[in-house]
Amino acid sequence: MKQYKLSRIQKEYNCKLSELIAFLSSNGFEYEESPNTEISEEAKKIIDFNFNSKSRKKNTTKKGKADANLPIEIKILEAVNKEKLLIERVIGFTDFQWKYLISKYNGECTQPIPFNTFDEVICEILLKGKELSLEEIGKIIGLDTENDPGAYEVMTKAIKPLVEPNSDGERMVDGDDSIYWLTPLGKEYAEKGYKYSTFSREFEIYWDIIGDENLYAKESLSGIKSVRNPVEIQVEPHKSIEQLQSIAEIQAPEIHFPKKGFNLVSASHLSTSGFQAKVWVCFLENFRDNSTRTIVYDETQNKICQRLSEIIDSRIDIKDELLERLILNDESVSETTEQKTSEQLDIEKQLIAQQGKIDEALEKEDLKSIPDLKKEIEEDKIHFNTLEFELELKSLFERTCEDVWIISPWIRKRAFDKRLVFIKEYLQKGGKVFIAYSKEESNESSASSMVDEESMTKLLEFDKTYNHFYFSELPQFHYKNVWLRNSAEGKIYYNGSFNILSFFVNQNQKYVRQEKMAKHNWNTETEDEYSEVFKIFGVKYINSFIEVLNQMSQNPPSIIDQAFVKRMMAIGNEKLKPFEDSEIFKDEVENFKKAKAENALYFRKELFKSEIENYRRKVSEIPNNKLPRADKSKLVKEFSLIRSQYEDLLELQMLAFEVQESIENITVLGKKFHNHNNKRRGKRR
Repeated sequence: MKQYKLSRIQKEYNCKLSELIAFLSSNGFEYEESPNTEISEEAKKIIDFNFNSKSRKKNTTKKGKADANLPIEIKILEAVNKEKLLIERVIGFTDFQWKYLISKYNGECTQPIPFNTFDEVICEILLKGKELSLEEIGKIIGLDTENDPGAYEVMTKAIKPLVEPNSDGERMVDGDDSIYWLTPLGKEYAEKGYKYSTFSREFEIYWDIIGDENLYAKESLSGIKSVRNPVEIQVEPHKSIEQLQSIAEIQAPEIHFPKKGFNLVSASHLSTSGFQAKVWVCFLENFRDNSTRTIVYDETQNKICQRLSEIIDSRIDIKDELLERLILNDESVSETTEQKTSEQLDIEKQLIAQQGKIDEALEKEDLKSIPDLKKEIEEDKIHFNTLEFELELKSLFERTCEDVWIISPWIRKRAFDKRLVFIKEYLQKGGKVFIAYSKEESNESSASSMVDEESMTKLLEFDKTYNHFYFSELPQFHYKNVWLRNSAEGKIYYNGSFNILSFFVNQNQKYVRQEKMAKHNWNTETEDEYSEVFKIFGVKYINSFIEVLNQMSQNPPSIIDQAFVKRMMAIGNEKLKPFEDSEIFKDEVENFKKAKAENALYFRKELFKSEIENYRRKVSEIPNNKLPRADKSKLVKEFSLIRSQYEDLLELQMLAFEVQESIENITVLGKKFHNHNNKRRGKRR
């Protein structure tokens, strides 16, 4: 089995060594307080799942890892929530395959290269002199091309690149040795200080099939994870070289960017492949003017795609198709025609007024006041619809680290699995989580279980793994509550119609079960309700630990050892803390601790007795009651250490003392011979 050094664990958790030792001891593991001590894999798991160092800052969960584990639904809602207006609500979202093409071309291009010294001088002379012969240009430079063959060769080589035509047949300098002049292209290049060079290069162009605007297709689609369609497209997507040039200026400026002298002269089509990228389309309803707009979210980049959002929003046909899909994919859901309640209308009026303040600040370009306005609105928020409460629940797990109680009649795998991500992280940073579900509504065999099999397996697993996780069944109920206690925010609670552990917002649903939750300050009525639930939890866990104690006491192993006694003493040590701190269970907890101590004492006595008899037997079996000095010393130390562990068992220490004396009276082998040699050595001196 793998071993772990305490020094590494101490560094990992940034804590004191004494904290780790005390924590392990309370869980039935005794180790020496040394950085070099190695602990078992089981002990390491106990630390990983339950240890929360006092010297370590809270909320140390790694953000990157946490975000990676988030359900996609929460990622979408969180991103969209940052974009939506106060007067908008999310009414659904669905996945969408965004189709596009990527074409490969081979382009013939020209690019500017800086003038060399001769280029610069020749063009400057021609700009000033307009038309000059090779001999005249040479004389200005100081070269006699007529009488000096070397000078003529230099001038010929210098002017040749300027006279050669480009792929369009255009030259910078025209004429022959008798007379040269700058062409219009030459004048343009001369004024800018560069000449052209022709090159050939492959490049890619993205074509958006969904939107008509292709200029920014590469920017919008290249970062999204895509799947290639198997069918190759033979038809050239571009209509003309001019269209290709305008798109290449945005998508491939290294090929065509006239402002910097790069020009795509011609292009040959190599291939075109089809692709489709999975994105999420989220629908928002504006309750001020009853309009609907769409937001496109990309999971790969975890961001809103603004251009794609605008494209989908402009495609009424696609919007209608996707809205229809939201309804058809869930037969139990239909677009609501119910009238809004007066309470809903009042909330909407408040939000419309608050949005008006933000709009006014934007008009005045008063950007500094907008964050304060939004913060004030967020702090005052007490009503949450289905999708808003998903984010509020996530925020609650992130910003607190105390006691969270979730009271939900049903627990279903699909929803519960989504919550476990947050619950696990909450437990690992030191928070406590209590989950309550309702007793069966019917005794009939056909009645569906309030907790499905998969969820019950998870509940049991978490209950066993985490010291600060609790669950229990309550008498039949239908209310849904979230209680937050002992936090920096004080005691607050949420209640409403949201089935927290059996419903999770899903894709492809429109106006889906628009449940409501409200946030309240704690009151006496809630305290009474909490006390009743708390009693049920306390009775369950105290009784369960009494049962474990009884089982261990009545069915001990054939050989009692220290590990067995430590496990007994560790029963309920961490799990019982919420109940032992309460006056309600003060007597029950004390009685349990007393029973645990009495049983542990009994087995400690039995263990000490067996150790005494074991060493008594060892002494009696020593031949002639003689041992080598090292063996005797080892025996003395071993038994002394054992006695020190049972100093409180005075009645047994008398028996142990007799054995200790027997060990002390063991004769050391070779003692007389050793003394005789010492005397002889003394005489020689």
